[in-house]
Amino acid sequence: NVGDDAFDSDAGADGLTGCYTLSAGQTETSVDAGFYEKAEIGDRVWLDANKNGIQDAGEAGVSGVTARLVDADGNVVATATTDANGNYLFDGLTPGQYRVDFDLGTLPAGFAVTTKDAAGSTDTNDSDANPGTGETTYTTLESGESDLSWDMGIVATPARIGDRVWLDANANGVQDAGEAGVSGVTIELKDAGGTVIGSTTTDASGNYFFDVEPGTYSIAVTAPAGFVVTGQNLGGNE
Repeated sequence: NVGDDAFDSDAGADGLTGCYTLSAGQTETSVDAGFYEKAEIGDRVWLDANKNGIQDAGEAGVSGVTARLVDADGNVVATATTDANGNYLFDGLTPGQYRVDFDLGTLPAGFAVTTKDAAGSTDTNDSDANPGTGETTYTTLESGESDLSWDMGIVATPARIGDRVWLDANANGVQDAGEAGVSGVTIELKDAGGTVIGSTTTDASGNYFFDVEPGTYSIAVTAPAGFVVTGQNLGGNE
């Protein structure tokens, strides 16, 4: 056995020590056995609907996200997948240093990690993952500890809709080379129900864009005085 005989544990995993040969009258007081309780770590991946970096009441869990448990040497020692409620757990662990890495490749399409350690959050309701890597920081699990505070929030990433208003000089419905953009044209953004939810004007090159949440939208263009909208869907789609 290795270590200081006065302080080490001499029992193996089966509870047995090696053999000791005692002489007449000898006292052996260095046969020890240490025990520890298994530890666990985990918690939840959730949809941060209001993008505040905090697990608010009613925000849903996200299933199907892969979490990896990494030991102090950087080795992946276990893998879990979030359940229907967004929960995951690594249990039966030897006390020591660990971190949880979330696989960003398993997030739903169109989503990214929310703000880490957001202002006003606590360990029980914050997001712990690095938004760029999905990694958390190391923590030390003590004997018997249950640390269910390692969470990750995800948010819908913005989408973009728009392009250009141009002067169709030959009225063929196609943006031909050299045809100029038209500035100052009013563009309205409408939701799936036809309600106007945004408005902008084209820039000096005739370009415009709206940054939006994923969803269904339409665009309404107001033609300048003296002009009419050219033919629809002629030529290529771009």
